[in-house]
Amino acid sequence: MSVSAHSSHDRESVLRALERISSTKARTLFADLVSRVSYGRERVVINKSGKDVVAMVPMEDLRLIVLLEDLIDGIEAERAMATPKAEFEDFAEVRKRLGL
Repeated sequence: MSVSAHSSHDRESVLRALERISSTKARTLFADLVSRVSYGRERVVINKSGKDVVAMVPMEDLRLIVLLEDLIDGIEAERAMATPKAEFEDFAEVRKRLGL
């Protein structure tokens, strides 16, 4: 299924279902969290003052995130290069036109 086939509601429900833990508790359980994320492939959202601030994800997930960002950057660069470029005026002509 393509990314666009998923509704934002589906993505939000997946995010809401992730385990959340306070930064204080995460500090205490850090070694356990690292094991759960790296070996159990779990994802954990860490919050501070009730606000989600960071997520622990397996390295494979991070590699995928970086790959997706690179692909998006490439698509945006191709679009920008395909856009007709504006014509530029010579600086001397602009100064002359403005009476400078």
